[in-house]
Amino acid sequence: MLLIGTNDLCAEMGIHGDFGNERVAAAYGAMIAAARKHGRFPGMAGVYSETIMPRYIEIGARFVLGGQDAAFKAAGAAQRTGFLRKLPVGAA
Repeated sequence: MLLIGTNDLCAEMGIHGDFGNERVAAAYGAMIAAARKHGRFPGMAGVYSETIMPRYIEIGARFVLGGQDAAFKAAGAAQRTGFLRKLPVGAA
């Protein structure tokens, strides 16, 4: 696998967080071409926007990190907290 860490790439390019930037798209195109040439899977990390992810998947990203673990934990904690807040208090 050949993977782009898109947060790191954007930081190096001086365009922090601009995952849809044309320079990022060009880097993905070059990486995907190189991965295919050498029989590797092209990978994507750091892009978790549901509007931007499909762009890189459509051009060939195949190993896709779908999110960041801290965000998954926070979402699970928020869901559990919502459930607990709906429970009746003082029912004993």
